[in-house]
Amino acid sequence: MQNLTKFVCLTTIILSFNSIAVHAEEVKSKAGDDNIYAFANYGIAKHNAGVSATAASGSLSISTTSDDEGTAVTLGIGWQKNDHLSFEVYAGKVDGFGATTTVTATNASAWGYTINGSLSLNEDISTDLIGANMIIGDTARFSEGGNFSYFGKLGLVNYKIKDKVSLSGSGTINGTSYNISSPALITLEKDGTGASLGAGVAYTTADNLELSFGVDYIPNVGGGDLVEADITVYNLGLALKF
Repeated sequence: MQNLTKFVCLTTIILSFNSIAVHAEEVKSKAGDDNIYAFANYGIAKHNAGVSATAASGSLSISTTSDDEGTAVTLGIGWQKNDHLSFEVYAGKVDGFGATTTVTATNASAWGYTINGSLSLNEDISTDLIGANMIIGDTARFSEGGNFSYFGKLGLVNYKIKDKVSLSGSGTINGTSYNISSPALITLEKDGTGASLGAGVAYTTADNLELSFGVDYIPNVGGGDLVEADITVYNLGLALKF
């Protein structure tokens, strides 16, 4: 009887260790699987350059308007360390920003000439981005295999701004007609590196496909010959975990 009791106790201990080992393996699998992912984001970008202005002198007026909305596309790859911490690198482009400065004259006398018509200085602005993010968040898992997460981002981004400048317009100078439509006359460029911030929410399906919505913010972009502005991007994302 004593031997039987020892055998039962030994069997119970072995089964307990097996159960612990299996559970530990499951936990390790959840933390270790699907750590690498590729992602793509598309969004609406806005800036707050505030370059709109109007000045006038007699019948000669100068006005500047800004197109402060564009598009942003980024592609990247990430590594999820655990449910709370991930790291990403990416490259992207912000396009569609612009500005137009127009000189309008009605029988204006300036610089010894009589001018009628208008002349516009057009700017087409794009920005290339290369960056890295640290992402901190939390995840709620569902029984069917999917999960919902919310996150914040802190990163560094290198940007390269290109401002292509062209002329257009028509009118008369001292009675002689002019009609101008030029290609880009010059391209102003500005490189820099700055901080970026972001936040968002995501849902991951049981097939490891992630859908997300987020907001990214890059302050103090530009400067030098270009206007300095803060850029905000509202984006939708798609990611696939391997």
